[in-house]
Amino acid sequence: MNPFNLDRRMIRSFDWILLLCIIIITGIGMAMVYSASHTVNADPAFYLKRQAIALVISVVAFLVGMLLDYNFLQRFYKAIYLAMLILLVLVFFLGEESDMGGLRWIPLGSFNLQPSEVAKICLILSMAAYLDTYENTESFAPILKSLVFLVPPLLAVLKQPDLGTATVLIVITGSLFFLFGVPWRYLLTLLTSGLAMLPVLWLNINEDQKKRIYVFLDPFNNQHGDDAWQLLQSLVAIGAGGLWGNGYLKGSQTQLRFLPESHTDFIYSTVAEELGFVGAAGLIIVYLILIWRILSIAFSARDRYGRLVASSVAYLMLYHLLVNVGMTLGIMPITGIPLPMVSYAASNLLTVFFAMGVVLSIGLRRSKPMF
Repeated sequence: MNPFNLDRRMIRSFDWILLLCIIIITGIGMAMVYSASHTVNADPAFYLKRQAIALVISVVAFLVGMLLDYNFLQRFYKAIYLAMLILLVLVFFLGEESDMGGLRWIPLGSFNLQPSEVAKICLILSMAAYLDTYENTESFAPILKSLVFLVPPLLAVLKQPDLGTATVLIVITGSLFFLFGVPWRYLLTLLTSGLAMLPVLWLNINEDQKKRIYVFLDPFNNQHGDDAWQLLQSLVAIGAGGLWGNGYLKGSQTQLRFLPESHTDFIYSTVAEELGFVGAAGLIIVYLILIWRILSIAFSARDRYGRLVASSVAYLMLYHLLVNVGMTLGIMPITGIPLPMVSYAASNLLTVFFAMGVVLSIGLRRSKPMF
């Protein structure tokens, strides 16, 4: 089997709107990373240069994902899953501790690889392939066995600890069950079981993670002190942007560094402060168009595996968008979930670009050439 069996005649199936959305979002991201970080380091372009390096690597991953026949990935889903587990284990031996605590990154020169980010697309590719081996969607067996797929990476991510990414893995699994056609009675059973485990989870998360929940529930409580600072400054920045924004490089909360993590997790606050409601809402609209195009490809995929993968990528993007934007507005708990292709997050950029490449691969091969 030739993994790169792309026919030139398939070009008519290429989704140019999807590609345009990727370019627009990434362009905004590069601009906002510079705006939010040029006063942080002695070299104003320090973070922009690192993001540019990550972008070059990500474009290569994008091209590989697009040109590669996605069914080739389906054949080797066990190897993909094993590679994911190896990376998640290696971070405990080779990883560097982040400023916020926890082992999450493996340093590779100027590029820091975050295995938990790579795990997102690996879990989609491997679990979708495993579910596709079952014809009977009414059976409870594929659900139980798929949960076994989830447990090792989930425990490894929680051990780092990275509660935000752990929720992403759970959402990926839930979306695949839903797309696979698992009966509602089973889905409700799993949801009820998950909710019943929340007290156990609460007892096992660290104090910093608990403080984020307290801040989310009551951000204006003076007892929170510095723990609520990030959210309050985010709300000030978004409010200060008004309708049209303060102008590029002119956001006071961002440029005077009142807003922590303005180039990473809270970059949407910078977008709203400098580009205003119009710019911030426009960015969301482009994201929604992107997700719509992904779902369009999923619905026209030539097989169930393609539909599962593309649809799950759409859910992944939507979840990232909702959680990241929601936490800057105070309607979601603060987590380390970046805004795809906008936040300064090299591994997330790599993962998303490869995922977009796989989606386009599904789109290119959704129909056979006429001649």
